[in-house]
Amino acid sequence: MNAYLEYELHTKRQTYDRKARGEIIYAAVTIEGVIEQIIAEHFSEGDKRWLFISLMFTVGQVTFSQNLIMLKKLFLNSYPDFLALFPGMFNQINKLRDFRNKLAHTKVDLSYGLNFIIDGSEIDELPTGISLEYFKDSKVVREFITPEKIDKTLAMAQAYLDILGWLEMEVKNRSERRNNQNFKAALRELRSIYYALSSWRIEVIPIAQREIIIQRFGHK
Repeated sequence: MNAYLEYELHTKRQTYDRKARGEIIYAAVTIEGVIEQIIAEHFSEGDKRWLFISLMFTVGQVTFSQNLIMLKKLFLNSYPDFLALFPGMFNQINKLRDFRNKLAHTKVDLSYGLNFIIDGSEIDELPTGISLEYFKDSKVVREFITPEKIDKTLAMAQAYLDILGWLEMEVKNRSERRNNQNFKAALRELRSIYYALSSWRIEVIPIAQREIIIQRFGHK
């Protein structure tokens, strides 16, 4: 392979790597922000909520994993119906958190794919995806993440972001002792998203169902 073609192929892979990592990290950060909003909505009101968020999560330097633990305990104590509706939600969000951490703290392995160059013959493409290199149990581990896994993870993140957004609104409604019929109706659609996530059939279902929810019931 000539040097120019090799440079072009690696530049293309680097561009995809930056884009995919950025989207996963952005999705995880957004979900973490909604989790903080739910906790703050339960324990504070009005302008005090922003002070609560600032002191609790920023000054207190609460981690994503700690936020998940707090939210799960909050649901267990005050909103057990949420856990009954979405029993595997915390496990899935934890998987997203772990995946975010892996992408955020693991270096790119640009050597992956060079074995596809045989006998010096030039090729048009190297595999699209993210190539990682890290140490585990004193050994170097190389891992290749396909675009399909990235797309499924992003679809999962968007679906849980929608679910958490509606749960946040319901926490507010209950704190104000309002009976939100929209939430009850939307739950049927949210459950269909959740079941799709549970079976990992999420390439198109959450996106389509999300549009139905927004059209029928609005969004916060």
